Formats: sequence, C-alpha cells, structure tokens
Amino acid sequence: MFVVTVASIDSGFLKDTSKLAARATSSAINKTMKTVRSRVATEAAEQLKIKKGVVMKRLFLRGAQRTRLESTLSLFGAKVPLASFGARSVNVRGASGKKRKGVTVVVRGVRQRVDGGFLATMPNGKVGVFMRKGEDRLPIKELFSNDLKAMLTAGTGFLSSIQGFARETLKKNYIREKQYFLTRR
Repeated sequence: MFVVTVASIDSGFLKDTSKLAARATSSAINKTMKTVRSRVATEAAEQLKIKKGVVMKRLFLRGAQRTRLESTLSLFGAKVPLASFGARSVNVRGASGKKRKGVTVVVRGVRQRVDGGFLATMPNGKVGVFMRKGEDRLPIKELFSNDLKAMLTAGTGFLSSIQGFARETLKKNYIREKQYFLTRR
C-alpha cells in the first residue's frame, strides 16, 4: 500500500486555508497517484513478465479530497491465472515413456512445465490452464500462481523505489498545481 500525505508538501502554501489551497493539494496528490499507479503496473508487468492490464485490474486507487488530503494505492493480492504467464501446450514424455499433455508457463523469466495441465477456452471466452481433479473428465480446476503482492514484495526493494518515485513526482505536480490555482484567483 502506498500513501501520500500532506506532511510531504510545502506547508507555507497550506497555511492559506482557502478552498484553492485544498483544491491544489488534492489535485496534485491525485495526479501523482495516477502516475504512480501506471508506474507500478508497468514495473510489475516487466518484472513478472505478464501484461500490464493484469496488474492494473488488481490496483485500487482511493483519491484525495479537499477534506481528506491523502491518497492510497492498494495492490490486492488476488492470485493470477497461469494463462497470463505465456502458457503453451506441449507434449511431455512421462516416466513410462508414454506421451502426455502438459503446459509450460514463464514465471519470472524461467519457463516451467505443468505436467497433466491443459489449456482450455471456457464458453464465456476465458482462457485458462486447467488440471483434472481425479481420473474422470470432470471436475477440473483452474491453476493460479502466487498472489502479486507476495511476488513483488519478496525482497526486491520494489516498494522503496516506487515511494521514492512518488515523492519526486508529487513535488513536481504540487508546484505545477500551486501555480495553476494561484493564477486563477
């Protein structure tokens, strides 16, 4: 979770308790967090080798308001379907020498094999990697990776780099918004 608060902004402008000061501050915070959300999605997608849209679906932005000058960006830890990791069907030779179906996926740059898995398209158009629960055709279960939050925070320094980027972007946006709202008086 990323939080931007008023404490990181020039307090001289905020002593003017007019509506313009609050509007400028909340606008700067919201523009910063939109930029940060895009940056988080881009870096996470590059690091995990998945599409940016998969990450964007799991990011929630709660914007700042004039009365609450704080914005939060949350990454929900929902698991990502294995089909998002470049899944491909392959034929695999089992221990008995018999050919079996399988699927390979690229997780963190390494292609891994899922024996007994298969790619299927559901009637609603969703593509997924599935595996049978028993010997019968049904039931089947969809396979997922670890959650995104665990994958991104696993000792990579990801959060600290994003928070540094947020601080720098907030300074630029705040100066720009302050000038804009002061000229509108």
